[in-house]
Amino acid sequence: MKNAIIDTGPIVALFDKDDKFHKNAITFFKSFHDRLITTWPVITEVSYMLNFNIDVQCAFFEWVRLHGISIYEISPNQVQ
Repeated sequence: MKNAIIDTGPIVALFDKDDKFHKNAITFFKSFHDRLITTWPVITEVSYMLNFNIDVQCAFFEWVRLHGISIYEISPNQVQ
């Protein structure tokens, strides 16, 4: 299994049907069968950017809960 680091943009595009990259994101996520990795700051930013609709935010958090993405913990020592 391969790992891929993912940032905010593609995740927002997946959940925001009005995003200009939504269809591309759907295609990518349907065809990608390896592990996606992100960080808590990305999760926070995505939830903020999806704040236009509580149902969309809930769908995103459910996807996270069901392990649609792995969250890498950043320790304070790694930020220095």
